[in-house]
Formats: sequence, C-alpha cells, structure tokens
Amino acid sequence: MIKIGEKYTGSQLKKEGVFPSWHKYAKSRCKWEILELNQIKRNTHGGGIEFAFEVTMRGKPKTKTGKIRKSPIKLSWVYT
Repeated sequence: MIKIGEKYTGSQLKKEGVFPSWHKYAKSRCKWEILELNQIKRNTHGGGIEFAFEVTMRGKPKTKTGKIRKSPIKLSWVYT
C-alpha cells in the first residue's frame, strides 16, 4: 500500500498496481510524490458498485527531448 508524502519511482508504482504496464510513466525513473489518496465508488456495467482509489502525484518526468522538467507536473490517476 502506498503512503501519502512518500516518493516512489514509476516501476514501484507499477508493482503496487497504481500504473498499468502500458502507462507512459510506468517505466520512468522519475520520483513521484504522493499528494492525495482518496477512495471513490464506481458504478460497474452490471449495476453494482466497486471501490477504487484516486491518487494525485507530483513529479518531474523527462520531456520528449530527454531533459528533466524545471517545474513539476501533477498527475491524477484512478486504480482498483
């Protein structure tokens, strides 16, 4: 389970189940700081309800040219 305030790499978040393997930042070595972690309810196709987590993170991933960003970006992601 991930904790608020901790920093994780993209591969660590992939192992925790936050990022899927096809995600853009799943293989990055950038450190992501967890800002918020909320539990939400989602409706399923069968009419049921499932719980999911919405996580907000901040990090400085590399740009397309390979340079590290000067200012961090915020990323919000929902996972089960």
